[in-house]
This record gives sequence, C-alpha cells and structure tokens, in this order.
Amino acid sequence: MRSVELDAFTCDALDVYVRQGHFVYVVTASGLHATLVCGAIDESAARALCTVWAATFGAAPHASLLDVSALVSADGSAFAIVQRFLAGARANIGTDVARQGIVCGPNLGAAVVLGFYTMFPPPFPIQTFERRADALAWLGDPAAGEVIGRVVREVGLGGDACLAGLRELLDREPLHQISLATAAKCLGIEPRTLQRRLAISGTDFSGELRRARVARAQRLMLDREENLTAIALEVGCSSPSTFSDLFRRITGETPTAWRYRHRVSPSDGGGSSERAPKPVFRL
Repeated sequence: MRSVELDAFTCDALDVYVRQGHFVYVVTASGLHATLVCGAIDESAARALCTVWAATFGAAPHASLLDVSALVSADGSAFAIVQRFLAGARANIGTDVARQGIVCGPNLGAAVVLGFYTMFPPPFPIQTFERRADALAWLGDPAAGEVIGRVVREVGLGGDACLAGLRELLDREPLHQISLATAAKCLGIEPRTLQRRLAISGTDFSGELRRARVARAQRLMLDREENLTAIALEVGCSSPSTFSDLFRRITGETPTAWRYRHRVSPSDGGGSSERAPKPVFRL
C-alpha cells in the first residue's frame, strides 16, 4: 500500500491511503474504503475530510468502514461542515456505498456519528461495533484489518497509535492480570510514556481498562450462558456488585437488563432492513 497526496487521489484508486492531520483514508486492494479519525477535529480538518470523501464519488460500489473510536472532540463548525456535505452528497453516497460499519466506543465519536445518523438516516445499511475486527467481518472483508492496522502504525495517527495498541492488548489479554506496568511492557514503552500518550488522546489507562471490561462482558453475555458472577470475575472485577456498578456507570443500565434487551432483540442479519442499533454506551 502506498501513500498519495490528496490532489492525486482518484475515485478508482486501490491499495492507497491519504493522511491528513487527524484522519487517514484507506482504500484497500479489495476495494474497501476506510475512514479513521482521531484526536480533535476542527473546521480545517472537517473540510479536508469532506474533500477526501468527495474525491471518491464515482467509485465502484463498496463497503465502508468509519472508525471514530479515537475521536476526542469536534467543534460545532466542524460538525456543521460535515453535516452540510453529507446532506448534499446523499445521492452520490447512496450509489457508491453498499453498507457501512461504524467503530465507536464510549467517546464523542459515538455521539457525533450516531446522533447525526439518527437525524439523517443514511441511504445504506449501517451497523455499530466496539471492535474494528467485528466491523470488518460484518463488511465481508476481515483480512483488511491487517492492512488498516499497518497503515495506522505506519502513519502514527496522532497519539492514537499507542491508544490503538493498548486497546488491541486489552481486547486479547486476561483483564484480571493487566496493569499499567504490564501493559506498558507489552507495548515496549515506559509506564509514564504510556500515560502521557493516552493523555494526548484524551483518555487514561484506568478509563480504557474499564471500557475493556465492559466490552468483554458484553461479548460474554451474548456468546455464552455463563452467569454474571463468573463473567464479573473473568473481566477482572472483584465482586458481582463491583461489576454491576461499573457496568451501570458505563452503559446506563444493569448487566441483567442489558443482556435481556440484546438477547431478545431481532437479528441484525444482512439485507436492506438493517438499521443503526442503539449506542452500547451512554455518552
């Protein structure tokens, strides 16, 4: 995959990426389009992002990934610019985009994107995910994860390459054993460096660990019949009450209520009837 300048980017480009400050736009060799946003988006960044999107008009119908899990803030003018662009480009986007997977966590990104799509439903199926790998699997291109991850590491997407590495670590490691020191060691940096880089991204280790515990608990509640006490211990909470308090603080509901609501909901299978689900996290 090669880097191209914005003025050299065309709608038929494949296996390229465009880096502009707080975002990177990737088109894989398989034709998947991915927008990854990080940090704070101001008016200038919003205009650049819309310019990249406009350059894709006329592309072959494709799957789209929108990863806003590392978005820290977006001012009102930036939101207005994106809103006007998407409203005016609805016909183009509806022709070009087959479906879109949105990666968002307990951050501003979820509020901005899902809030916008609630007011202006997109002309294609969408689905939200906590993990990029799950979004890519739903889009039918799980192999793109390695390519996108390599681009993110190569360009050092703000301070968020470190954040992405930590989230990948927390996603796979036993959470009852992880600490700031062990996480920093796995990432090959000093604990103070990890803390500093996370602060640049608008988060901290404790917050990321809480997020990871709830996210993993949600997956366990969907995938297995384990009782909540066992799940609480597996995700590193000292007791069921501690787990329940954490879960309620992050999601706004109890684990029991969350499990019931998601297990009785209709399947989000393929087809044009797909709708954006409610955000997993309260913001």
